[in-house]
Amino acid sequence: MSLVPDSSETVRTYLEAEDIANQAGQRLSSAHLLLSLFTFPNRAQALLFDRHIDEETILDAIRVVEDEPPRTVQRLRERAREIARGAGAAEVDCLHLLIAITRLRDSFAYRLLDRTGTSLTALRNIAVSYVTGNMPRRLKEIGNAGPAPERPTPRTRV
Repeated sequence: MSLVPDSSETVRTYLEAEDIANQAGQRLSSAHLLLSLFTFPNRAQALLFDRHIDEETILDAIRVVEDEPPRTVQRLRERAREIARGAGAAEVDCLHLLIAITRLRDSFAYRLLDRTGTSLTALRNIAVSYVTGNMPRRLKEIGNAGPAPERPTPRTRV
C-alpha cells in the first residue's frame, strides 16, 4: 500500500497541536489536535462551524484533562491516512483527520465532540460525503492553508 502524505494544512495542524500542548504543559493528545483545527481556516473547521462547534464550545466541554490510550495521536494519523487513501485523495487533509476523530471512540477528542451534543454519526457522514466528492463550493474555496510554518506562533490554551 502506498503512503498518502500529509498536506501542508495537516502538518500545520500537528504543529499547532504540539504548540497548544506545550503551552499548557501537557502531553500531546487528540484534544490538542481537535483544538488545533480552529487555529487557521480549513475545511474541517468550516464543517464544525456549520454544526455550531467552535473552539469555545470544545473548551467548555473540557471538565478535566482526560487520559486516552497510548498512541492515540499516532492511531488518528494512521486512520486519517487510511481514510484519505480510501477516498483516493492525493494528500491527507483536516477533513480526513476529523473523520478519524469521529471514528476513534476512546480518544479524548471524540468525547469532547460528543459532549457538544452534535451527532457524531451525522458529522462523520457529512465529512465523508465531502471527501468523496460532494463538497459544497464554499468549502472547495477554502483550499489548502498554504505552507506549514517552521514553528507556529505560541498560544496559550487549555
